[in-house]
Amino acid sequence: MTTALQVGSDRWRLTGGFDVDAVTDGMKKLGYTESTTDGGALLKDPKGGQVAVSASVRSLSLSPDTPPPALAAPEKSVADDPAYQAVARCVGDATYYATFYGKGGENRTPDVTLYAIGATAKADGTSRERLCALTVSAEGARRTADTLRSATASGERFAGATVDAGSGDTPMVTMEWANGPRTLPGDQNRTMQLPKLLMSGR
Repeated sequence: MTTALQVGSDRWRLTGGFDVDAVTDGMKKLGYTESTTDGGALLKDPKGGQVAVSASVRSLSLSPDTPPPALAAPEKSVADDPAYQAVARCVGDATYYATFYGKGGENRTPDVTLYAIGATAKADGTSRERLCALTVSAEGARRTADTLRSATASGERFAGATVDAGSGDTPMVTMEWANGPRTLPGDQNRTMQLPKLLMSGR
């Protein structure tokens, strides 16, 4: 697998190298039925889910009402959106895992256009995470930074984390912390502590 993209809560798209016949044969043994889509194989689970696979993409959906992400490259992508580009640059190239809380989504405040939480890991096993929030104004950046700083006080879960309000007309607010017993890698996808904190300012 080269990259993995999760869309919402039940759709995934993986890129890499896949043996279409092997995947198809394996899924059919599990009761899936085969058809074709986008030049690849579409396999449907009698209980609901769907899997699509080509030589370079494998995508799936757990819902029978929602098709898997397309095997073909989309005509448009969030990667072409300047806001996503800016937040992705902030999260950094060394990130092995990132969650984006999308534009217009419920997990943001009016002060924030888009934000993401990304994780990096070192060879010694330590890891850090970084939240990058693209804000709509300098005043919005100040409010967002103040909200995040409330989680960094002594005794709080993110005590010792650094928060920077950024600069410019639409500042990028950042929060960075080292993972540890109280801040395990990927915790924000389970606890939603920081997204809920940002939502509290709505």
